[in-house]
Amino acid sequence: MHAHASTRSLSAVVARHIDVIVRRGALLESDALAAIMDYAVASRDVECAQMAFDVLSERGAPPFASLVEAFTGAGQVSRAVDTVFKWADTGCALPDSAIRSILLGPSPIDRSTRRALQGLLSGPDPEVTFRDALDGCTSTTAFSGLLRRVPSSVRPDTLVHLVVCASRVNGDVVGALRKCIDSEAAMQRALPVAVHAGLKYGRNDVVVDAFAIARQHSLTIAPDQFRTALSFVVVRNPGDLIAAFNMAVQHGMVPVPGTFATMFQSLSHARPQQLLEPSCRNAIRALADQLARGPFEMTSGLGDAALRVLGMAGIPDAALRVAVQLDSLGIPITSRRALHLLAACSRNPSGQRSRTTHLAAIESALRHWKVHFTSEDMPPILALYKRFWRERREQIISMFRELQNGPARVDHQSVGALLSCLRGLSPEQAPSLLPVSCKFGELRPTPSHYVQVISCLALDRDFDRAAFVLSQLRNVARLRLFTGPEPNMTRAYNYVMMAAKDRNQFDAMSLLRQMLFEDKVLPDKNSLVCLLDMCGTNASVLRESTDVLDKIRQHAAVGYKAFEKFVRLYVSTRQYDAAVACVVAYRSKPETRRRISGAMYNGLLIELVKASEWGLARSLIEMARDDRASIEPVVVRAVDSETSLDALSPQ
Repeated sequence: MHAHASTRSLSAVVARHIDVIVRRGALLESDALAAIMDYAVASRDVECAQMAFDVLSERGAPPFASLVEAFTGAGQVSRAVDTVFKWADTGCALPDSAIRSILLGPSPIDRSTRRALQGLLSGPDPEVTFRDALDGCTSTTAFSGLLRRVPSSVRPDTLVHLVVCASRVNGDVVGALRKCIDSEAAMQRALPVAVHAGLKYGRNDVVVDAFAIARQHSLTIAPDQFRTALSFVVVRNPGDLIAAFNMAVQHGMVPVPGTFATMFQSLSHARPQQLLEPSCRNAIRALADQLARGPFEMTSGLGDAALRVLGMAGIPDAALRVAVQLDSLGIPITSRRALHLLAACSRNPSGQRSRTTHLAAIESALRHWKVHFTSEDMPPILALYKRFWRERREQIISMFRELQNGPARVDHQSVGALLSCLRGLSPEQAPSLLPVSCKFGELRPTPSHYVQVISCLALDRDFDRAAFVLSQLRNVARLRLFTGPEPNMTRAYNYVMMAAKDRNQFDAMSLLRQMLFEDKVLPDKNSLVCLLDMCGTNASVLRESTDVLDKIRQHAAVGYKAFEKFVRLYVSTRQYDAAVACVVAYRSKPETRRRISGAMYNGLLIELVKASEWGLARSLIEMARDDRASIEPVVVRAVDSETSLDALSPQ
């Protein structure tokens, strides 16, 4: 940057000297003016180039190509185009080199302008034609053909454009990069493009090959150039991105704050679950360690990017270290930065004790920094604290009360965070918090709020309180405070049945009767298996509940485990016709028919033979044969002869 500034000031001095010499009527040698023009083009000083061009034009030797190249080199393509068309309108004989410098330059121009410029050429130009073909290339197949037809002598800009085209269509990026080997200027610009393409398409082999080519030809890569490779990458594999960064460092690139910032910004666009994978977390931690050891100062932008990624990856110790660095530089720890610290604790995949230890350290640091949270910050904070419902229950409720009294609108996520804290509260506290939490602002209680409470209680196997909250849900449903409660009601009952698995079975069956006949709700497959397990341990419950079982069997979606349990339950109460009816109903569906095992058929047949239910046994044998199930021959003989199995057993 220093060298660039001195170059610009030197070119300004040269321009002033030309101006003074011309105004005094003195003459400069044409060779000297040509050298000045070359210098202006190299330094991208268009004003100096324009002045030298004007003097040379007066002498009848206007360097058209040099002036256009100065314009395009400085990024002033529109000025170059306007100048060329102005010359053409005045009848100047323009050299092809002036037009080619625009058509083959690094800056894009629209199609109509390209066609108009090509019309000024003295004849077809192979490189211009090739460049047009690259611009129109849309497939890997078309690119493969172009890669085999690269003209023998092309400008570095065209070679770079070749690699850009390969990146755009996901073509042979490495093959295109090899075409740049003879041009160091092209290779310097094409290498970051190739690395970017490998990252964009998840092709780590491209990244590895690109750096191998750079090492082979002793090419260095500047941090600013490498940032273009890391920027705007939709990360498929965050590990590849970090590996590319490490390869660049090993290749001799000295990282700067901007490189790290770009790296973290690209990582933040990965899927959160990817960043939690152990290998990725280890790589991000190593990156944070490298950042901490670096010889440069932390910046605000770099700190924000690093905190965001470390929060997503659940690395609280490294996140806290970054925050301490920011604070030591006088950069304030804002509430948004604090949220990233809390997210690192919440998403930390380590054990709960480790998470809580890091949370305590971060809470202490936030108090020390006097971080102030606004009511707008409370909803995301509550969501992050859900992971610590046991250790920070009172704090969560306190934050919720603060949110309740603030101007911010309470959202359902915040209510969900509070409801998670109901686990472990006393029976007097738990039911009262739910209505209170939903009475203010525009927020109304929803079925999902009640279901969330019941699910928490079910995890604690707390049947009594789960049933109580269910009764609240039923009351609200009767008052029609919300519409369409059936799906949520089903979930609520299912959770209550989970809570009741080890509780009084008469209560559970009573609840199921209420579910089926009063609320018209059917259990799902998992809850049904739990229910049938309970029924199987108490014969009196089963005998009193055949109407319940029949209704479930006829209407509920019965899985194979539940089907087996139904058959055993009916056999245990000697309802053999119902047991066979179960088999008939289950095999009536094509998707479940072939799943009935030979063991199931044999077991039921043995019970039918013992009970002398010969008609049912014959029907079951026909079904088994139709299903190609393996049946014990001795059972078939017993049914055919209507003889007990004991009589057929060898003495």
